[in-house]
Amino acid sequence: MDDVSKELIPALQLFLPGFLATTIFYWFAEVPKTSQFERVIQALICTTFINLAMKPIEFFALWLGEFYSLGHWTNITSSIYSIGIAIVVGLALANACNHDRIFSRARKWGITTKASMSESIHLFKAYGGDGVVIQMLDGRRLMGYIVAFPTSESSGIFLIEEPHWLLDGQPIPERIKGIGSLLINSSNIRWVEFLKGAKP
Repeated sequence: MDDVSKELIPALQLFLPGFLATTIFYWFAEVPKTSQFERVIQALICTTFINLAMKPIEFFALWLGEFYSLGHWTNITSSIYSIGIAIVVGLALANACNHDRIFSRARKWGITTKASMSESIHLFKAYGGDGVVIQMLDGRRLMGYIVAFPTSESSGIFLIEEPHWLLDGQPIPERIKGIGSLLINSSNIRWVEFLKGAKP
């Protein structure tokens, strides 16, 4: 048992930064979790890049130590820096995913037509700020601004700000008095229409 622990602990320490980076990414990114096998592969890829990033940091720290020393570079120091890099990598990837930074450039260059998130989330982020009209299953129509939307295409809720009913025969939408926002279950919605003209 001791032999297994001696081999297992260094392996866990080696791969911990990659698993930490992917865990942070899935905490904050608006993407569905992939299978456990895929997450392990992603963690191993992240570990490789974090270990590559550690080399110039260690070199710079040792070079700086020739002029001003803050202590010895040890395995603990290396682990602390790799965990710090893992946190930064996880947060940076989540931020890039949530703002579609990488895929937007890839679309511009003609590499892909995909977004970094599901199609519905991408569309709500891109066009939801201009106002929407929600067509209910029972035929009622609601106009307003999307504040929050489902992260799943099959379930979740919409939070609509400044809700107005669109009534047949009335040219002006009727404001729902006394209500600032309204929650609507996505299972009650037939479709969503996006309006032109940004929110004032």
